[in-house]
Amino acid sequence: MAIKLVNLPPTEFGAKLDFNSNEDLRVVYRPSEQVPDSYEFHDLWYPEQNYPDGYVAVPFESVFDNIKEFPKDTEFVNVVNSTKDPKPINPATEEPYDSWRNLMKHKITNFTTCCAVRNEIYNPTNGNKIGGFSCTNNGKEYYDQDFKKSIWMQGAHVLMNTRVLVTPSVTDYVYILPLCVEHNIHKINASLHPGTGYFMRLERKQKVIRLTGFIPRNTIQDAIMKEELK
Repeated sequence: MAIKLVNLPPTEFGAKLDFNSNEDLRVVYRPSEQVPDSYEFHDLWYPEQNYPDGYVAVPFESVFDNIKEFPKDTEFVNVVNSTKDPKPINPATEEPYDSWRNLMKHKITNFTTCCAVRNEIYNPTNGNKIGGFSCTNNGKEYYDQDFKKSIWMQGAHVLMNTRVLVTPSVTDYVYILPLCVEHNIHKINASLHPGTGYFMRLERKQKVIRLTGFIPRNTIQDAIMKEELK
């Protein structure tokens, strides 16, 4: 894993978090190609995944901006190139790796059902419904004593109020909300990345987690130097 674990101080809102978790909640940022001297949001951190050199994983509390609420029918899209389906089991511990799910359960409501309009995705060009799509388990959490078979809702990271396929670097914020697996990683065709090429609408009024979009480069460099001097 070519990634640096960088410890940054919590944001004003991050310092007030009161959830309990035994896992190390981190968010991955990469050097920005479009905004000079900054790092931009890349993905939620999963220890079992590999990342390119130069990427950093910072504490969730360091980039947690706030909880926001969006009205029903708000349009949104998955973040470009972040379509890997999080594994339910962390191979390092052979235990369920469910920290993001636990965070969602603590911070927002209606986590056990998909917040997107059930069984629908839409064409970003004309807004029409795309046929042949259906939610995982009809958009509902499936309970099973075998934890691996129960995970259908995921903490997906998205861009709100847009139907256009864009990269996170053109927006200040990225959001985390509950989507079923199929809404999160559906593949329109072989030429597109999974989870892209369509937009979704909220089926209900929904609270979401908002993360900062950028971190100044000198903030990351100073934190790395402090770690190396220890």
